[in-house]
Amino acid sequence: MLTAAPPAGAAVVANGSPGALAGAMADGGKTGGLVLTGASFAMLPPSGAPVGYGDAALSGFPTSGGTFAVMSTGDVTKAPSTMQGGNTSSSNGGPGRGGSDRDTVVLKVDFTIPSGANCVSFDFRFFSEEYPEYVGRSYNDAFIAELDKTTWTTAGSAITAPDNIAFDPAGNVISINATGPTSVSAENAVGTTYDAGTVLLHASSTVTPGAHSLYFSLFDQGDASLDSTVFIDNLVARTASAGGCTAGATTAPPTVAPVGAASTPPAFGKNGVVSMPSTKKCTSRRLFKIRLRRKKGVVYDWASVYVNGKRVRVYVRYKKKWRRTARPRGSMV
Repeated sequence: MLTAAPPAGAAVVANGSPGALAGAMADGGKTGGLVLTGASFAMLPPSGAPVGYGDAALSGFPTSGGTFAVMSTGDVTKAPSTMQGGNTSSSNGGPGRGGSDRDTVVLKVDFTIPSGANCVSFDFRFFSEEYPEYVGRSYNDAFIAELDKTTWTTAGSAITAPDNIAFDPAGNVISINATGPTSVSAENAVGTTYDAGTVLLHASSTVTPGAHSLYFSLFDQGDASLDSTVFIDNLVARTASAGGCTAGATTAPPTVAPVGAASTPPAFGKNGVVSMPSTKKCTSRRLFKIRLRRKKGVVYDWASVYVNGKRVRVYVRYKKKWRRTARPRGSMV
């Protein structure tokens, strides 16, 4: 397990240790069921201060624990600033993958997903100095996250990222050209040195128990000027119901519980939600009561009743009134 114990008293600290970044975004791998097993840089510029961690409140981060990871195409220590709108530009001498990307940072975080978990998720915010001058143009810095392999490429003004799990509503990478709720604005970057940023975003991916890796990539597009930065935190393993863990950047947090939190209780039995009539008493075959027990941390949406595989109509008591419905809502007795 990797752990990080950065000193307090600074907003963003430059630190070239991949383990420090991984520990900052996953609280040392001690929460959410996810266990960190390693970290490395697949790419890192040869100079400057492109990576580090935050250990004080900044733009809603940290979202979990006391630290968060910071990656930049420039100098991470310049992120906190009351002088928004300046020209923050630091070339770190970093090449790309052979395309049009520059100052490329690719952080690989290795971890183990425990039994019972099927979703990995994290929080992030993207900031950039490219706004508004280069919106819709070829200088389009980008953030990409990929599970188990990194395959993105750049050519001219194009960015191809088929395995990106943190894409905007149009399926594109997060950048100053992102659309919908993932788009950037000057208001979202207040308190930082950057000209624009996104709101707090969340990204998820389905995953199987066992060993996995996430690749977090950030790069300048077309040149090595005008920096962009990403904050990353709350990297956790979760248990999600069918359809509850989908790829793509969203403003709503995942509707799934961290592994180790209260899980969905069984339907029947001593600790179950459903209470059936006693088998020791003669019960009408046409009319009998089914009770739903209230469970702490569990919210009931709706319930259906089937007899011999056939769905039947039920009466539901809702706000002290009985209602006949085929899709009951409220409390059933």
